[in-house]
Amino acid sequence: MITVKINNTKVKVIEGDTILATLERLSIDIPNLCSKHFDGKEDHCCRLCMVKVKKKDENAYSFKIACETKIENEMSIIASGDDELIDYRKSVLISMLHTHDSNCGSCHFIEKCKVKKYLDEYDINLKISQSSDYLVVDKKIDNMPEMLDADYKRCIDCNLCVDYQSISIKQYRTMIMDICPTNVFFPKYFYTIFHKGETTLENGYCVYCSSVCECSYLLDQKNILSIFSKDLSKNYGVCDVGREMAHITKNNALDYVLKFGNYESLASAKKLYKEFFFLFDEDEALASFSLFYPIEDIEDCINEANRLGIKMFGYRTPKISTNTMAKNENMSNYKVLESLGLENKYAIDFNNISPSIKLFLIVSDYFLESDPLFIKFCKENQGKYIIFTPYNNIPAHNAYLAFPLALFGEFSGEYIDKYGNKKNVESYFYPSKDRMSIKKILEYLYS
Repeated sequence: MITVKINNTKVKVIEGDTILATLERLSIDIPNLCSKHFDGKEDHCCRLCMVKVKKKDENAYSFKIACETKIENEMSIIASGDDELIDYRKSVLISMLHTHDSNCGSCHFIEKCKVKKYLDEYDINLKISQSSDYLVVDKKIDNMPEMLDADYKRCIDCNLCVDYQSISIKQYRTMIMDICPTNVFFPKYFYTIFHKGETTLENGYCVYCSSVCECSYLLDQKNILSIFSKDLSKNYGVCDVGREMAHITKNNALDYVLKFGNYESLASAKKLYKEFFFLFDEDEALASFSLFYPIEDIEDCINEANRLGIKMFGYRTPKISTNTMAKNENMSNYKVLESLGLENKYAIDFNNISPSIKLFLIVSDYFLESDPLFIKFCKENQGKYIIFTPYNNIPAHNAYLAFPLALFGEFSGEYIDKYGNKKNVESYFYPSKDRMSIKKILEYLYS
C-alpha cells in the first residue's frame, strides 16, 4: 500500500492501480466512459476522466488522464470540485453531443445512458446540438452476436466496442452491450410474452436463471435491474445466457410433449414413456440430471432412476462464469450432491458415451442444450433418449419423447448456493398450465 492525497485528503491505496481504478475503489465518481478491461488504452480514451496531478517532487499540478496514469507514492490528485476540470469536462461532453443523434426525449435507453447522466450532472442544455448535422458513424461491428441489434444513431464514436472480441472473456460474448456508454447495442427480443405486457423496453430483458446464480457477476452492479411487478427482495439482471435465450426462445416455448418433433398428447405420452423403459439390461441405460433445478426435483430424479432400474446415472452442474472484475463464478446447487450424500457421482460426458448404452433419460437445461457436442450426440442418437426440457430445439426434436419442463423462472423450491447455504427459489414467471416441474411430470406419468 502507498499513501497519496486525493482532494486534499490522505488515503492508503494500492500501488500499481490507475488513478481511475483508485478513485473507483474509494467510491469517488468522476465522469468516464471506460470499461475496466481497457485499462487506459490510448485509442479508446474519452478524456472525460481528466484530473490534476502533482507528483512527489513536482511543484505544480498538470492535467493527466485518470485511466492512463498509474498511481504513485505521495502523489497529490485533484479529481473533483475544481473549476478548470469542470470547464474541461463540459467542453468534452458538448463535443460528444455533436457526434450522434442526441434526441434524448425519445430515446428508450435514456436512463442507462452514461453520456446523458453526465450531461445532467453538469447541467448542459441539450438544445445546443439539436440539428441534423451530427457525425454519421459508418463503422459497423463485424461478427456481432446474432441475439443483439444495434442503433448506430446513438453512437458517439468512442471506439470502446472496436476491440470487444479481443477483450471478451470466456463465453461472455455480449460484453459489447455492457461497455457501450450510449446503449447502441441491445437484445433483439424482450420478454413481454411471460409478463403479459407488464415489462417495459427499459427493464424487460430478463434472464431465466438469475434467481439461482444471483446475477452477481454482471460487469456493472449498478446496471442490475428490477424487472418484475411482484414485490421481490432482490433484483434480477441479464447475462450472456439471458440475451441468447431471448433470441432463441421467442414465441418458441415447448408447451406440449413432442415425439420425434411432433406434438403428442400427455395421455399417450404416459404410455409411451413406460414402454420406452420396459425392457433393458441394467448396463444399457443411463440417466443424466441437471443440477439447475430445486433440491426436491433432484431427489425425484434419483427416485425415478431407481424406480426404472437405471443403475448408471450422473449429474451436471451448469456453470455461468466470467472473469469480469465484479465477480467470478456462480454455480447452481454447487454443494447439493454433498448434502444428498452423492458427492462421488460423476458428470456425464456426452462426447464419450459407451457404445453399450442404448437408452438415455435426460433432465436438461439451456447450458447443455447449447453445447455443440450434446447437439451432435442428440443427432447421432435420435429416438434413443427421453428428455425433460424447457426448449423447443434440436435435442427436443430428436428425442423419442420430449416433455415440457418448466422454465428456470417458473419453478419454486430449495437450492444450495455456492457457499453451501440452503435458499428458496420463488417462481417469478407466469407458469403455463402445460409446463410442469419435474416432480409434477413424474406424478402425472405414474398417476
